[in-house]
Amino acid sequence: MHWVRIFATAFETDIQLYTLLHNPEYRNCLTVHGYRQSTMVDYYLGDGMSAPLPPRIELARRPQ
Repeated sequence: MHWVRIFATAFETDIQLYTLLHNPEYRNCLTVHGYRQSTMVDYYLGDGMSAPLPPRIELARRPQ
């Protein structure tokens, strides 16, 4: 049996971050270690952090 633990807060915030799977460093660690929790991102993730750059995501085009 697997459990999922979800942490939430009742406090509002104006900080918006993209998901960790959008971060290239985090995603590469997942490919190396499987889907275990990765601990690496390519920016500081914590109190007092500056906003990370948005990820470079390109949508694939549909074949004609």
